[in-house]
Amino acid sequence: MKRTSRLCRVAIALALSLPLVVTTAQVAGAAPAPSASDVAKALDSRSFAAPRPTANAAACPQPGQRVKTSSSPAVYLVDPNYLLNWIPGETEYFNLWNSWSGIATYNNLFTECYSGYYTMRNAHLAKLSSGPAIYIWDAQIVSGGAYRWITSEAVFNKYAFAWSKVRTQSSIGPIAVNYPWNF
Repeated sequence: MKRTSRLCRVAIALALSLPLVVTTAQVAGAAPAPSASDVAKALDSRSFAAPRPTANAAACPQPGQRVKTSSSPAVYLVDPNYLLNWIPGETEYFNLWNSWSGIATYNNLFTECYSGYYTMRNAHLAKLSSGPAIYIWDAQIVSGGAYRWITSEAVFNKYAFAWSKVRTQSSIGPIAVNYPWNF
């Protein structure tokens, strides 16, 4: 029993000390999303440093950009932490934007810029009926997801989100207080 317990502690410590690197096998099709346990490990260790641009960061997409490769229909968003987020389907995409326009093509996305990505599962924009603050649902922040505050109109516009897509709700939660969309 002690041996199993020690092995578990060592495995957990090792997992929490390593940054999350989700590799992609091929860029030819929509790549599979990272597992929930990989994302949870990264969040528990607060390793929001990976997967950030790896090589020539100036030639890589910047926060606010929607991007894809020419060999795949998959669309990604670069968030305020320079993290690449896969928009897994049209429903999520059109919960945030009105059209496909504004997507840039980066053929070096996975060869020179990013080693992997997170998934924006069930992404949408929301606000409380009692106030003006707008939030984005972000499944990467905590297990199961959380809302992140979009700190200003300028930030909202930088990401080219559609004002018409903001849902008014009577309650919003959980809110990831430490991780706003502020850039």
